[in-house]
Amino acid sequence: MDTEQNKSILEFTEPVLKRLIFQPSSKSNKESPKNMNMKIVKDNSQIKEVGDYHSSNISLTITNLPDNQSKIEEQPFIIVISMTAKFKWPKDTPEEVENSFIKINGPSLILSYIRPVVSSVTGLSEFNTQNVPFIDFTNTIDD
Repeated sequence: MDTEQNKSILEFTEPVLKRLIFQPSSKSNKESPKNMNMKIVKDNSQIKEVGDYHSSNISLTITNLPDNQSKIEEQPFIIVISMTAKFKWPKDTPEEVENSFIKINGPSLILSYIRPVVSSVTGLSEFNTQNVPFIDFTNTIDD
C-alpha cells in the first residue's frame, strides 16, 4: 500500500494536552482495580470554512470522576485528561462523512494519544497501571 496514494482526506494537527489531573485519595488503601471504569466526553467546535476546507477543533476528555461527588473518596485516585486537535477536510465532503469525522474518526485519533498518557501516569504511581481500552465510537454517533 502506498501511503501517498491512500492518504486520508482528513488532516489534523498534533493533539495538545489541555488538562491533566492525577490526585491520589487521602483515604485510599492503595488498591485499584486492574482496569477502572472511565467516562469519555467528546466535544467539538462549530465547523468553520477556511479556504477550500472545513475545520473543527475536537476535544476528548477521559475521567474516572464519579457522577455523585460524595463517592469521590471511594476512588483510589482521580484522573482527568483532556486533549484537543484541529481537524480539517475538503469542504465538498458529504455531510454524513463530515459527521463521521467529527463523531468517530476525530475522537478515535485523539484517544490513541490519550491512552499512553493514562498508562504512563498511572504506571508511575503506587496504583495498578490503567489501560484505556479501544472504544467503538460508532455506537455513540448520536452524542
